[in-house]
Amino acid sequence: MEENKKHLKLKSGEVLRDIHDLCKALEAMDDATYNHHVAEDRNDFSCWVKDSLCDVQCAGDLLKAKDKKEAHESVKKATLKK
Repeated sequence: MEENKKHLKLKSGEVLRDIHDLCKALEAMDDATYNHHVAEDRNDFSCWVKDSLCDVQCAGDLLKAKDKKEAHESVKKATLKK
């Protein structure tokens, strides 16, 4: 994660600033990048959404997501509230 907690820097170098950026990024993201940020022992997206964007519901949904598609659906649902 970047020093500025409001932003999340992806392995690809892309910087995410809000939930809408995450939604777009997940839609276009390759599996290697997704798997770099989400593994059995970590979920950078969930942590960032909870700690920086203060969306506990979406963060919990991201933790439960079984794959990139489910993660994208969770974030997409959260963007409808914002």
